[in-house]
Amino acid sequence: MCLMMIMLLNLSWLIWIILRQMKTFNPHDKEGDYYHAGSNL
Repeated sequence: MCLMMIMLLNLSWLIWIILRQMKTFNPHDKEGDYYHAGSNL
């Protein structure tokens, strides 16, 4: 039970990161998030 909760949390975390990455590559936002994402890596 606990393990399933942890796995679900990890999955949602991954999805959230992927969604943020996709939002980051929005061409209209090139000078905003994209720049910060590059410096955060």
